[in-house]
Amino acid sequence: MTYSEKIGKNISKIRKAKKLSQDDLATLAGVSKRQIIRIEAGENQSVKTIEKIANALLVTFKDLINDSG
Repeated sequence: MTYSEKIGKNISKIRKAKKLSQDDLATLAGVSKRQIIRIEAGENQSVKTIEKIANALLVTFKDLINDSG
């Protein structure tokens, strides 16, 4: 699994645990829903975008790249 895929999987898992839709997360992070969809699908994104999403989810960037078990 690539880092991009791992980040996408972790974002999806955290988002669902917080009962947020992709639209909700996009609004909170200030990015488009399409970006959320692409990231969760494992596409590469900028560190800045991932940091915005981490902040919106109230987690660290490191939380998003770590194995979630």
